[in-house]
Amino acid sequence: MTIKKSLSLIFLSTIFPLLIFLIFFFLVDPTEDKNFALIILLFSLFLFLLGFFTLAFVILKFRALKEKEKIFEKFSSAFRQALFFSLFIISLFILHYFKILQFLTFIISFLFFFLFELIFSTRRKKFIYK
Repeated sequence: MTIKKSLSLIFLSTIFPLLIFLIFFFLVDPTEDKNFALIILLFSLFLFLLGFFTLAFVILKFRALKEKEKIFEKFSSAFRQALFFSLFIISLFILHYFKILQFLTFIISFLFFFLFELIFSTRRKKFIYK
């Protein structure tokens, strides 16, 4: 699979959750079924952010690479970073929903996700495939 095909596949899979998010945001009354609408909104927002940040991180890593052929090696790290960043944003929305988001909880959750990413990015690979 080429880089254009994989990026276009990620882009197309990012558009669908965005459409679901926009439909639920504008057309669903949250007072009718508050929990269901909130779960669908947050899940579709999470999937959209995951795809968006994966695309953004892959493109940034592609521009920073000197050897453009090694971009497929960066997909897993870009996806992992996008996953952690999307979870961080969704966790902020959840903390705000429960009215416990303050500056200190923001800093603690940021440090939690930052340290979690740091653990994954600095670990040594046990197996090297050639």
